Amino acid sequence: MFNFPFFAFSITLIFLLFASYYDIKKRIVPNFLVLYLLIIGVIFKIIETIYFSKISILLNAFLSFGITFIVGYVLWEFGFFAGGDLKLFSAISFLNPFNINFLGFLFSFKIITIPVFSLTLILTAILSTAPILLISSIYLFIFKRHYRILINLLKTKNTLFSLVSSILILFLISSFFNIFEMYIPFLIYFLLSIMFILFFRKIEKQNILHYNYLVLGLYLLLIGYSLFYSKRIFVFYDLLIITITIIIIFLSITFYKIISSKILTFSKKINDLKEGDVVLNNYYLSNKKVIEKKISFIDYLKEYTSKQKSNKLIIDSRKIGGLLPEDITFLKSSYKHNLEKEIVLKKTIPFTPSVLIAYILLNIFGDFIWFIF
Repeated sequence: MFNFPFFAFSITLIFLLFASYYDIKKRIVPNFLVLYLLIIGVIFKIIETIYFSKISILLNAFLSFGITFIVGYVLWEFGFFAGGDLKLFSAISFLNPFNINFLGFLFSFKIITIPVFSLTLILTAILSTAPILLISSIYLFIFKRHYRILINLLKTKNTLFSLVSSILILFLISSFFNIFEMYIPFLIYFLLSIMFILFFRKIEKQNILHYNYLVLGLYLLLIGYSLFYSKRIFVFYDLLIITITIIIIFLSITFYKIISSKILTFSKKINDLKEGDVVLNNYYLSNKKVIEKKISFIDYLKEYTSKQKSNKLIIDSRKIGGLLPEDITFLKSSYKHNLEKEIVLKKTIPFTPSVLIAYILLNIFGDFIWFIF
């Protein structure tokens, strides 16, 4: 009896090995590879359908392909997918509507019995890039001596004041809850803490003296209440936990900002731009002038909801597929008198090797990613 799962697993694995090689070497997955895999997948599923006399085999393959294409297209439209990623996962989905779990005999993890294996593969591949990025970022953070930025930042009065201020505000909130002996779920406590910190920071920016008087006054009220009613509302264990939490959050945010600005970006002259380079900022055309602008997620929401669009978006930094030939032509024509101008680009890593790793992991451990969460 022909081993259909082994064939599907082997073909997909060989394809991903070749695709990973091209992605690492040339930062592109050739269309002919994707096309060959799709053709093989269609022929294979037709043969499998005839062999087992089950039309459901072919229908599941088409359903898997359709679901993957729709989800992938939405991700591409929002800039989270490159065009190559959409084609890659669509081709894989036809040959692998379900998790083949070819190596599943090693473990006994569960698999999902609906044809959405490609979605599991997408999620696992994305998550598998995180350790690679984290390890490489930590390595460069240490050996490129970017930690000096963090040390210098910690020495500034503004940073120390900000840390102490945040600790005092959170300790104030914690002590207030202790008065009423209230148990607050962590998520609600976290959201309330963010809200109060933002509220107090707004007062601080408007008038530092009023801020100091307000915090001091609230603490005096709590102390007076504690003495008058002989209640222990200041729990210094809470203070320790809050201090550690604030420091960890501060270090994490600062680390992210440093790697975002110093490690995950670089500059390149417009004259040297290549297809696939990913820009950091958006480029708009307004009254025949090019405007370069860094856009946050909130700005994107405002752009989508705004009825009046004064600027025409030409190059969208969200598109992880990078610059197209027409984008490079636009930039060169717009800056034809200054082709030596440098623009900021995002550093990217090949994504196909992560898909390969994810495919192997899922075939060993089953659809573990859904059962973890």
